[in-house]
Amino acid sequence: MERIDDCAEEIKNLFRDIHRNFRTYIASQTGEHNFTVPQLMVLQELYYHPNITLKELSELMSLAKSTVCGIVDRLEIQGAVIRVRDTSDRRNVKISLAPGVSELSDTLNIIKKKYLAGLLNNVEQSEIDKIIYGLRVLNKLTEDQKKDK
Repeated sequence: MERIDDCAEEIKNLFRDIHRNFRTYIASQTGEHNFTVPQLMVLQELYYHPNITLKELSELMSLAKSTVCGIVDRLEIQGAVIRVRDTSDRRNVKISLAPGVSELSDTLNIIKKKYLAGLLNNVEQSEIDKIIYGLRVLNKLTEDQKKDK
């Protein structure tokens, strides 16, 4: 059992390091937009899921509602997001990207893709296939575990 625990620890640490390196790179490439990495993450989710509630957004991001609310508040002040109250139920507020901000999300997608392509540029195709295979297996395991709950 210790072997599995050791593997789990290594995978956890690798995820943490990869995530940190990815976030650092993204922040370095988007600094001129004056958004923090958490703000960029919210903007990215709103790009893919427009007109969602704060509760839906916090669940999607697996963050506390208060955390996401603070980020959205700051983005609203910056004019990056808009909140629209439902006319039939004033308690229901939908959050969307402000006009013009979706171009930033397009740019962010391009930056992410170029970063990963650059990392893989000098890697043998067989190694890339192994990376993709391993990630697919891990993704399936997490999806299956999610279904079991």
